[in-house]
Amino acid sequence: MSLADAEDSWGIEAYLATKAHLRPASKRRYEAALRALMASCEQMGVLDPQGLTPQVLRKVVGREIMSRRSRATVDVELAALRGYLRFRGLPDQGVAVGRSGQRGRRLPRTISKQEMRERLDAGVSPAGLRDLAILELLYGSGLRVSEAAALDRSDLDRVRALVRVRSGKGAKARVVPASAICLERIDAYLAERSDSKEALFLGVRGERIGVRAIYALVAKAIPGAHPHMLRHSFATHLLEGGADIRSIQELLGHSRLGTTEIYTHVSRAQLTEVYRDKHPRGR
Repeated sequence: MSLADAEDSWGIEAYLATKAHLRPASKRRYEAALRALMASCEQMGVLDPQGLTPQVLRKVVGREIMSRRSRATVDVELAALRGYLRFRGLPDQGVAVGRSGQRGRRLPRTISKQEMRERLDAGVSPAGLRDLAILELLYGSGLRVSEAAALDRSDLDRVRALVRVRSGKGAKARVVPASAICLERIDAYLAERSDSKEALFLGVRGERIGVRAIYALVAKAIPGAHPHMLRHSFATHLLEGGADIRSIQELLGHSRLGTTEIYTHVSRAQLTEVYRDKHPRGR
């Protein structure tokens, strides 16, 4: 049986149809992972879901998934496989070997508080008012790059100093605080514009700014940085300042606390310093 002939028997499309809550990009990753696993199974002579024994699963998980370098990629592909097996009413014992602990999770890179302060307080040059406003939002409010690009003028609440984020992962809306300096820079940027377009930030062609343009302006303003690094720094600096992990979870828009807990690694050095300084037996 060929790969094309076997697709219907695997029922991948039917499974993905039950995942309407997933973002299109996540659904494509699920599909790609399952297609690769299906092809690997066929090479082993397994042509339908009923052949997915624990022994077969262990082999394909080791060959197709655990060889991935990124912990995030491994997690996504294992989630896709476990969900597919549940959908088909099959046991997932062979998938358990690939769960957390097999590989170290990639830790987020951050920018120091001092460098962020220097970059943001440097003035308009080399970044313009728009770019500085975006940098303030990414670092000061922890927005994802797609969320910053999707902001409208009406998403700002200047009275309460809040920003409504409407396009987070999983289409979850949330409200986050914005600093006074951030709102000042946004207003200064808007004062320079002569249009009445609803998009908060515009690109060079006068349309809503794109994600790639934000990546470019961040790299220009902070060499070696990318937008998500500012989000990582936002969370890390909050944690170092004493914010509790659940508050950070809400600000970041994470649905699971475990996703936020990765930021606790950054505070270990600070915790050690506090222990040495404050605890009577720490010296």
